[in-house]
Amino acid sequence: MTVDAGPFLLGTFVHLNFPIFPPSLTSIDLQFVLDWANFLPDLNGTFSFTHEETENVEPCAYFSVTPCADRVTVSSPFLNTNVSYGGKT
Repeated sequence: MTVDAGPFLLGTFVHLNFPIFPPSLTSIDLQFVLDWANFLPDLNGTFSFTHEETENVEPCAYFSVTPCADRVTVSSPFLNTNVSYGGKT
């Protein structure tokens, strides 16, 4: 087994900014399990996303290269989690 101290990709998040009218999504949770194939205990966590829908008309609430971007924010205590194995982190 190779232990690399560098970051790695868990997945890709894509948001498409289509006009949506109330009521619209304001938040969602993504639960995950990182299975280390019996080398370490599983890492269970939740990424919490908040979503602020904009009206897609100027003046825009946030800078964007597309018409008036929505604002999606992710929060999780797992975003900067260190895992140690065999004396390496």
